[in-house]
Amino acid sequence: MPLHLAVIGERSSHPVQGAGGRPLDLADTALPSSVHGAAARRFFRALADALREMRVRQAQMPTTSPLRLGLVSTAPNGTAMDVQTAPTHLRGLDLEAPSDRTTVLDALRTLERQWREGG
Repeated sequence: MPLHLAVIGERSSHPVQGAGGRPLDLADTALPSSVHGAAARRFFRALADALREMRVRQAQMPTTSPLRLGLVSTAPNGTAMDVQTAPTHLRGLDLEAPSDRTTVLDALRTLERQWREGG
């Protein structure tokens, strides 16, 4: 079952895109093991792109909702979808700062573990 990473707002979401512009599927892709290195740079660049897209969308709304990391799973036949979000609010984070990158990766690992455990 696909498990796409997305930036989730109150009314919309935007996938974090991996190679070739495809949504990043955590069922097939591992999170970076550290906040440093080429894999981390690619991951956080993709996350920043999705966050920027959501900020543009929300600029046209009367209120600003939190932007969170989310995992979107879709049934193979496309008839069911489940979304789980991390409590981490992305608006206040600097994705270039190692401490904030650690916060993001920790939240994603926790979210991924909860999804795999079914809760």
